[in-house]
Amino acid sequence: MASVVQGEARRCVPRTPSRRIFSSAALRGSGVSESLRLQLEGTSVAVKELIPPSVATDLLPGQRECAFAMPLDDFADEVMSILRDTPGADEVRVNRVEFLRRAEARGDYARTVGAVNAADPH
Repeated sequence: MASVVQGEARRCVPRTPSRRIFSSAALRGSGVSESLRLQLEGTSVAVKELIPPSVATDLLPGQRECAFAMPLDDFADEVMSILRDTPGADEVRVNRVEFLRRAEARGDYARTVGAVNAADPH
C-alpha cells in the first residue's frame, strides 16, 4: 500500500490559504499512513509513504515551468532507485526533499519555511 504526501506540506505552512488547506490535508494523510503502518505491522501488507518535493507537472498552473520544481523523469528515476535499493523503507524521500524534511532537526525551520514560501509562485 502506498500513500503520497507532498514534501512541502509535511513541514511548511504555505502563505496562501488554498496551500494551507492542502498542507493540513496532506499532514492528515501522513498520519493515516503511519497509523495504518502500525495497525498492519506483522501482516503481509507494507505501508510506504512517498514524500515528493515540488515536481514539474501540469497539476498546478505554472508548476512545470517552476525553477525549483524537480523534473518529473528525474523524480521517477530516483523513486524507483530508492524502492529497489531500500525495499524496507517506510518513507520514500528523494534527496531534493530532505532539506525540508530535516529543517526542524537542523534548527533552521523558520528560515526554510520562509525560503519555500518566497519561491512558491502559487
